[in-house]
Amino acid sequence: ILKGPGIMGSRRSYLRTTLVAFQFGFAITMIVSTIVVRNQVMFVQARDSGYVKDRLVYQYLTGDLKENFEGYKNDLLQHEIAQSITQTSSPITERLSNSSGIRWRGKDTDNKTSIERFYVDQNITATAGLELAEGRDFDLKRFPSDSTAMLLNETAVRVMEFDDPVGEIIIDNGQEWHVIGVVRDFILTSPYQNVEPMVLAGSKHTWAFNVVHIRLNSDRSTQESIAAMSQIFTKYNPDYPFEYHFVDVEYARKFSDLEKTLTLTTIFTSVAIFIACLGLLGLSAYIAESRVKEIGIRKVLGGSVLSITRLLSGNALKPIFIAIVLFTPLGWLGVDWWLNSFAYRVSIPVWVFPMAGTTIILIAWVTISVQTIRAANTDPVKTLRSE
Repeated sequence: ILKGPGIMGSRRSYLRTTLVAFQFGFAITMIVSTIVVRNQVMFVQARDSGYVKDRLVYQYLTGDLKENFEGYKNDLLQHEIAQSITQTSSPITERLSNSSGIRWRGKDTDNKTSIERFYVDQNITATAGLELAEGRDFDLKRFPSDSTAMLLNETAVRVMEFDDPVGEIIIDNGQEWHVIGVVRDFILTSPYQNVEPMVLAGSKHTWAFNVVHIRLNSDRSTQESIAAMSQIFTKYNPDYPFEYHFVDVEYARKFSDLEKTLTLTTIFTSVAIFIACLGLLGLSAYIAESRVKEIGIRKVLGGSVLSITRLLSGNALKPIFIAIVLFTPLGWLGVDWWLNSFAYRVSIPVWVFPMAGTTIILIAWVTISVQTIRAANTDPVKTLRSE
């Protein structure tokens, strides 16, 4: 195009049209992808985690903290820093253990279903904000045998096909556990996947406790509570640094990869549209240059700027419509393939494809108008002088 005389030729014309169609087709796909990824991010972030993340803190039982746990716990409660405290085998945002060898009444010997295993102390429901669907929480003061008790989540009840799970016996590594309750499903691992069947085993195996969860007192500021926690922590575990993790922050980290994907798709969409517009600008310049004398004759014969602009724009917009027709089904297949990697996923909105097509047409029309209006306004005396 910059060479001027070398722009003619049907083969080059077809190449330009094909490249512009491909560029805008890619841009349409990227627009659709950005919208779908954004919807998926919002959809998963709005999913109920099954527990109350606000003001919930966890610490690893480092150094002397495990041995001095009862003193640490009592001080936090007596000084009204915490409302509730419990020990667990892992943070409530992470998986530590699972097994396909857990047995229950009626289990088929060929059943290899993997069951999440989460060791917990008493007050787990109060501290984490879990909701009981049936039965009760652990209470070692009233029921010392609760050290070998279990809570099941709702998915485990369905997998084990229990009509009345309370009182059932679960066998894990040769140890019998009796079920005392059922908790509503909560997300232990990935918010993108379905909740796995889970058993919450009691305090029989105290060696398994690695984490303490603390529900901070809502009557005190978080900053004040953390400062007071630090002093008490140093008292019982002086050789280790005071470290803590907010559950809501750790839970939010689960979305970081998807949020990065959204950022990248947004950037690439912008770049794709910009490159496509450059290609379209070149194509419209080529059309205007190749029909410059036709434009001059039409103006001499009374053609208006609007009619000439419409004529030139129609030819330049053809590859855009080709791109919409060809790339709409490809875009749908691409985002559907990506969404299939998530068990918990958003559906593809029908409106996204017309919206993407309309957006591309508007952007293309503005891009073309810059060149075609300038060509239509050219003085025909200049373009027809050689004739």
